[in-house]
Amino acid sequence: MYSLLALAAPVFAPQACGEFVSLNDLESSLFGMVLARANGQIIVGDPNRDEPGAFGGGVTVWDVDPVSGDLTFAQVVAPPSPAAGMHFGSALAASSTDLFVGAPFAQQAGSQTGLVFHYQLVSGDWLYSGTLRSFQPGVAGQFGTSLSLDDQRLAVSQPGLGIVEILDLSSGVPSLLDTVADPVGGSEFGRGGLELAGSTLAVKTSPFGAVVLNREPILGIWVMEASITGVQRLKAVADRVEYSWTDSLYNPLTCIYYAPNCWENSGGIRVLERQVNGSWNVTSSLYGVSSRNDVPINYSIDDWVSTPSELFVALAYSDRTVHRVGGTEFIYPASGPIQLLASTIVIGHPFNGAGGEVGVFDLDCEEVSNVGCTQTSANSTGVVGTMLAIGSSVVTRNDVTLIASDLPFFSFGFFLSSLGSQVTLNPGGSQGNLCLSGAIGRYVGAGQIMSSGADGSIELTIDLSAIPSPSGPVTALAGERRHFQLWHRDLNPGLTSNFTNSLSILFE
Repeated sequence: MYSLLALAAPVFAPQACGEFVSLNDLESSLFGMVLARANGQIIVGDPNRDEPGAFGGGVTVWDVDPVSGDLTFAQVVAPPSPAAGMHFGSALAASSTDLFVGAPFAQQAGSQTGLVFHYQLVSGDWLYSGTLRSFQPGVAGQFGTSLSLDDQRLAVSQPGLGIVEILDLSSGVPSLLDTVADPVGGSEFGRGGLELAGSTLAVKTSPFGAVVLNREPILGIWVMEASITGVQRLKAVADRVEYSWTDSLYNPLTCIYYAPNCWENSGGIRVLERQVNGSWNVTSSLYGVSSRNDVPINYSIDDWVSTPSELFVALAYSDRTVHRVGGTEFIYPASGPIQLLASTIVIGHPFNGAGGEVGVFDLDCEEVSNVGCTQTSANSTGVVGTMLAIGSSVVTRNDVTLIASDLPFFSFGFFLSSLGSQVTLNPGGSQGNLCLSGAIGRYVGAGQIMSSGADGSIELTIDLSAIPSPSGPVTALAGERRHFQLWHRDLNPGLTSNFTNSLSILFE
């Protein structure tokens, strides 16, 4: 079973603005390959874990604090009879009361027939409730490869046999509601994922295709209404399907499956919607409108989450997830399955080269500042020095980092802070303008006067309980607006100084 020693410390806190938190370091694992969420918990699938033997797989559950975002290890979820090679945790589907875990290589009625294990939440713990078996088992059918839970229905793919079984869970004893056969044939139906949503069933086919089926209400049969090419991943909500696409197909003769050199061009995320006449049309694009636009060349999309105002896109092979809010983007250094919980984003990172990891990032840890006065005098680089603050404006979180960039290389500088804002032209003969007024504090303590280095930037994480002032350190207060600016040395052409623009933070 899982060794708790491998899980190390019990609590993992989201770090300031995209720092990575590693929860696993086992070379044989793919920790974070699959993620699910339920009741404020993150459930992590690890199908390649060597428990109890090679590729037995495993699942762990983590509580997420709704305020701090801290992850605390809750429990291990295990099959009743663990066995090597079953790849337990290859697929997950969860609701507030039920958890289903796929083990597609488990033995049911022959080699790799597959099983799905059912767990129910009892007094805060996921307890084993039963084992789901295919109603049409077959050797190498791999029942449980992909799962999709829609209220009291569970869709289970069996790609080796080219079928999807839809089970009725309402009575407490799973029964077969529908069997959906591969409408195109020979495509390993459902190996790359499926989505059941109302009368819509979207199923990934191999290698880069998908079909969308609709359940005909009178006859009760599933009819294929759309076939899509170049599909990497798909998601469905009733009469809407989102899918990531690429305009470069996998070629088994020239590259290894899912290797970066398989991709000559890039794609994006499209929205497919069902029309009144039953046809499906692409109505919009969430990310990327054509090849080589928005998505870097040689990268495909691992996963995404969209809300009415935000979009999260995990770019494969780049170790980064883009968070787009309006016209602003933030980058998190991980790429894999995504789950959102309150102000925390959790990103699986199974192919990190060290057995897989999970990134825990604070969504409040983004740009928290407003631009103050704009500097008018360029420094010796020919541009104006800029500033931003990232972190959280909530005082109690004490999480603000000041970043100054576009500075002369290897120039010394330090940050300033005040409650007042007013432009003073060329103070002390400086080439720039001071934007602060009143009692101005200087960050000149140990380690706070820094060089801009070879990248022309200075970064300082500040303590909100010890903001410098002429009379000594002061504490930031909720409701208070405070201004910040950087002063720095320059050679332009003679020895001089300059300032960046200023910014303000309204603390909460």
